[in-house]
This record gives sequence, structure tokens and C-alpha cells, in this order.
Amino acid sequence: MPDTSAATIAVQRVHLLSNGRFTTMLTDAGSGWSRWCGRALTRWREDPTCDAWGSYLVLRDADSGAVWSPTRQPMSSPAGEVAIDSAHGVFSSRRIAHELETSMTVVVAADRDAELRHLSMTNRSSQPRVIEVTSYSEPVLGSLAADASHPAFYKLFVRTEWVAEGGVLLATRRRKSADEKETWIAQVARVEGQPTDTCEYESDRRGFLGRGRRLENALALRDGDVLGGSGGDVLDAVISLRRRVRIAAGATVRIAFWNCAAQTRVKALALARASPGAEHCGHVTEKARVCEIARRTKFQVDHACAERWCGLLAALLVSNPAWRTSPEALARAAGGAPVLWAAGISGDRPIALLLIDGEETPQRVDEVLRAQRYWQSMGIGVDVVLLASGSVAKGSAGDQSLVDLVAEQMRKLEAGGGLPKAEAFYLRSDGVDRSLYEGLLGAARAIVPAGGVAARPVATRAVAENGWDAPLINGPEPTALPTNADLRPVDHAGFVAAALSLQFDNGYGGFSGDGEEYLIRADGDRCTPSPWSNVVANPDFGFIATAEGGGHTFSCNSQQNPLTPWPNDPVTDEACEVVYLRDNDSGALWSATPLPLSGAASNRVTRHGRGWTSWSHDFDGLRIELLQLVPPGYAVKISRLRIDNGSGRSRAIAVTSYLQWALAPNGTASGPYVATSQDPQTGAVFAVNRWREAFGERVAFADIGVDMAAFTCDRGEFLGTHGAVDRPAALNAGGSLSGWCGAGRDPCAALQSVLEIDPAPRGSCVS
Repeated sequence: MPDTSAATIAVQRVHLLSNGRFTTMLTDAGSGWSRWCGRALTRWREDPTCDAWGSYLVLRDADSGAVWSPTRQPMSSPAGEVAIDSAHGVFSSRRIAHELETSMTVVVAADRDAELRHLSMTNRSSQPRVIEVTSYSEPVLGSLAADASHPAFYKLFVRTEWVAEGGVLLATRRRKSADEKETWIAQVARVEGQPTDTCEYESDRRGFLGRGRRLENALALRDGDVLGGSGGDVLDAVISLRRRVRIAAGATVRIAFWNCAAQTRVKALALARASPGAEHCGHVTEKARVCEIARRTKFQVDHACAERWCGLLAALLVSNPAWRTSPEALARAAGGAPVLWAAGISGDRPIALLLIDGEETPQRVDEVLRAQRYWQSMGIGVDVVLLASGSVAKGSAGDQSLVDLVAEQMRKLEAGGGLPKAEAFYLRSDGVDRSLYEGLLGAARAIVPAGGVAARPVATRAVAENGWDAPLINGPEPTALPTNADLRPVDHAGFVAAALSLQFDNGYGGFSGDGEEYLIRADGDRCTPSPWSNVVANPDFGFIATAEGGGHTFSCNSQQNPLTPWPNDPVTDEACEVVYLRDNDSGALWSATPLPLSGAASNRVTRHGRGWTSWSHDFDGLRIELLQLVPPGYAVKISRLRIDNGSGRSRAIAVTSYLQWALAPNGTASGPYVATSQDPQTGAVFAVNRWREAFGERVAFADIGVDMAAFTCDRGEFLGTHGAVDRPAALNAGGSLSGWCGAGRDPCAALQSVLEIDPAPRGSCVS
């Protein structure tokens, strides 16, 4: 059984690299973001389970076809352990996989607004190798919040350009007005001893990934084809360069990928063209190291202190229950950011809450305040709240020292012209009302007991008394899914769908003869050109369903009150609601919809009707249909799964209904505030997010209409560390669901039931 006392959190540490204007954040897995002058350069989302957003390098062996990365992400390949080191402004990742030793170093240049990713590859085999090295990032060039809220719209205004002279790929965002500042990003890849005119490029995300695919299985990384070379107004942009290198046995080849930011095209192009070659990057790394040593000297940061701050900042940027208050206290917090306004706290930035119990100002307070200024100098603004208990008498010397300390901190924070806003606050527990007190506990991403013992009951138990590092907590690693090679040959004659006779057939689908349905063929890896969708709703409740199984569910307002996330991504159409099926005899695992896990299913057909959508397919002698609808007058989405057994033998099919909870406006990180529970009478799972101004009292639920065998509300447990919906760790052979529910973890609802189906009869399940 999984350890239900510990959450699965993929992001335990983050590493900052900065020259004060250009900042890169990296997790241990190599994910993260880049910012320049307060503007997001690359796309990133907070995801404590998958940690799959960032800028990456991907390797491919041209002979074997093996694909992997020098960092843990984005490829799920288990080949080769990854060793991470981060010290004095230099992040490095080392790996030996497929007889190739890689060492990637990332720095932000001290003397220019540019990031360097320097890759060294040593061939440990006895044969020469041809390796393709491909970069991948998604440019934002503006507000990350606006990008998250309306991604499909926000992407439309990014324009790319290929400059053959020097091999530079440029991107910029069209401005809303003439007085808006421009932002340009330029990438160039320099191979030691090779000219730049051998570089390939692609800036069309659809062309790179392919419809219905993620970076992990992108078309551009599979067949060794030359990158498409798209540019201009591509509607959904990426920055991708590829260099092919030949490495003799025992030899080493070095490549330098430069990402440069500037306010004009001319300056961005000049930065890229002036960037040093791969063999001349040593001085860049050394200057970055010297710059960071000077910054750490200024803020009195030793090695132990830096390590603690890596963990604390990770908790502030990516929610980790080990750093937060108890699940019970989290569930009590209500009202959202307006509750904090009474204390002048905006709630717009991550909050570190220090609990003080004693007249003497603890050393830990000074350390966290130094960390706040240190992060601000590197482009990250966080708020720090000092909350003193009643043992600190009002008007006492201890009380006054804390008042003076916060006033001095604010003076220093405000002196940083051009730096992101950050604030410090001093509150007394006897001077705040209950709603504000509970709101502070619930909103704080990190709670640090700063002195005494009275603070301990409300602080997380994971913050150790002898230090304040939360323990590293990791869950199951996603493993390869069982193959379908052992499936028995079955006569599908009774189940093969008749040839579709459609009106206005366009090759993908068409209308039924009576015009009441639109039918779409969805076999294999074939996807419609865009997510052909059906909106099913009554005046109060509804959902969107796509041909491949994407979409989301909402109540009252699809943007402000989604029950499940709406990725709004016409390329990947990633599903946040999935019905999985697993044959308990063969171990085969697949999904009822074409995505995310098609498996060996055949004859897949999607039907969009008036007020309903269904997906049907055949699998190893089973005929399966999933029907979804919203009844008029009811705020509920009904999913009916029907299985006809024509295999001639009894079958045991485990059905798992999975969804990721949203319960907050699109694009916001709601997971830290969602509380789940199970109804003891019906077994249904309830979910509520009281930490929002609107819809906070509404309760969502998920249930399965047959005897529930197991469930979990922990997305980390279900998908696994660095997992994904197409390889859920909990559904692999021998996996089980723990029955956890509560607050503070990455929330989901995964409900499982086992259907025992005799030959010929039909089994059904309603959720």
C-alpha cells in the first residue's frame, strides 16, 4: 500500500540563476522558466506532480532511434541516473545513458542579458555515433498570468523569424499599443568546430508536436526528419533548433545554446551573433560564478543557507504540504485574497509566514528576511509575514524590535528600483480576527516556526525542530505500461462497426443519415485537424467534449467556475478527465476515449449528438461505449460506460474514473486550496475550494455507480512523480489506491471499480 502519510511532490528544490535582469529558475528535473525585466520569456505552470513545463534539450540517436534528455524532464526514459549540482550561479546535470555521457551546464551571463545552456557529450561506445540535439521552449514574452488565463488567445500574437545569417531564431510579441515595450528573444546553437548554417529550426508548435501529442512523444523527435522550418505568424509558437553531430568513439563534442533577450530586434540579433562558441564559454561560466559569489556575500549566504533557501523557495513557488499548515487548518481558510486585505496583504504573491513565540527576535527571522531581499534582487517577489503570539507583550521591547525590523525591511525592499514588488508585515495574533488568522494559515505557502514551541501545533509537522528543511517526499515513479502482446486472438466479427455511411464525409467524419449525429473516425494515432468539440450544457451546468476525449466540466460559468481544468490547447488537447480500463488478467491498460491511452483498441468512433457525446471501440473481444450527457434541470454530468463481452470467456475489467479538480478561474493555481472528503453513506468524493471570493461555498462531487473498490484524491499518488495521464503509476501491475482525502495535496478524484463480466452479458458503470 502507498504511504498515505506522505504526499508525492516532484518539486523539492529550485535553483535561481540571475544577473539582476535576466533570471532563470530550474527544478532538479530541469524544468522551469526564464524571465527578463519582469516579463515571462517562456511558458511555465505550477505542477507539483508532473513538473513538465520548461525549456529543454532532447537527444536522439540517429541509428537506434533512442530519445532521451540530459535532465530528468521532459523524457520519461529511465535510462541512466541524473546527477544534479547547483552552486554559485551554475546549474549542472550529468547523465550516462545509451553509452553517451552528457554534462549540461546552465548559467545566466553576468555581462549580457542571455542564458547559456552548454552541453558536452562524450561517446562511451566503441562505435562512432550521430546524435541529434534539439532545443524546445514555448515563448510567452509577456504576462504569465494572462497566458495561463487565455492561452489559445495569448499565443496568437507571438511572431517568429528565422535569420539564416548566423543561424538565429527570433520571436517577439505584437504590442497592444505604441507605448508598450517590445520584448524580443533570440536563440542560436553553436557547435564546436561547425558552421551555424547547418542548423535546422521549427517555430510552429503544431508542426513540432503533432496533433494530440506532448513533447515526450512529439513527431519531430521520432523519425529523424528535418525540422519543418516554419516561421512568421504561426499562431502557436515554439523556439526549436536542431544540430546533428558526429561523435567518434571516445570523443567529446560541445554545443552551446544561447537564449538572448532585448527590447529591439537589432539588439537581440546582435546579442545572438556575438555569443561565444561552445569552445569559448568557460569565461562566461566563471563570470556568472563570480557574480553570484558577490551577491551571496552581500546577503550573507553560506552554502548551508543557500541549500535551505532552495527548499523554501520551492515551497513558495510550488505547493508542498510538508511546508504548510495542517489539512484541517487549510480546510478552514475561506474568503480568498480579500480576507488578507484587512492587514494590507494583497495575496498576489507567495507568502512565507513566520510564527514567533518569545520576546527575543529569533535568528531565523533575520535569515528569511535576507532571503526575501536576495530573491527580489534576482527577480522574484514574495511576501513575508511575521506573526507574533500573545507571549510577545504589546509595547514590549520584543514587540518594538519586530516593528522596527519590518520597517527597515520595507525600506530596503522599496529601495530596489525596477525590482519586483515584495512586502514584509508584522502582525500580532491577538490583533487579528479569526477569519484573517485562518486565512493567513491557509494562504501561506511556507510556515516557518521562528522561535518557541507554541507555534508548533499550527505549523506543519514536517518542519524539523533542529532546522527548517522539509523532508524530501517523493512518490512512485511512473513505469512503462504493460504491453498488449499477450492478448489472445479473438474473432471481432460480431463487434466490428459497419462501414460508416455519412453525409458530407470529409475523410475524418460526417453527419449520420438522419442528420442527428456527427460521427468521427478516431482509430490509431489519427486525430482531427483541431479538437472537434461538442458543448453539452443546460443553463446552469455543462461540459465540453472533443473527438479525442479532451475538454472539461463547468458550473454556472465556464471561465470562472470550472470543476476540472480547461487547458485550452488545440494542439495537445490534453485530457483532465479520463476513464481507464484495465484487464486484470492480461494487464492491458487503455482509455475509453482515443486519448490519452489508445492501447490496442480498434474501430474507435466518436459521436457528437444534441446534448450528448459518446466514444466507442473494440478491444480484445470487448465492445465498449462511453456515453456522457447533462440532464436538463440537473447540475450533474453523467458518464455511462457499457461493456459487451464477446470474447467467449469471463473477464475482470478494472474501471477507474479519474479527474483533476480545478474549482477556480481558468489559469489560476487552485490545487493548494482544494479540500476533498468522502461521504460515509454514498462513498462519493466531495471537493470544495473555500479560498476564493466567488463560488467558495459550492461543493463538487464525483461518484461511481457501482461498488467502489478503491479511490484516492491525491493526484501525485495516482500519476506518480513526473507522471502523466498516459502512464498513471497507480494503475500499473500491483498498484492500488490508498483512500486518501483531505487538503494540501495536488487534488484529484480517482475512483475505481472492478466489473466481473461473463461471456455474452453486458457490464455497465455510471459515474
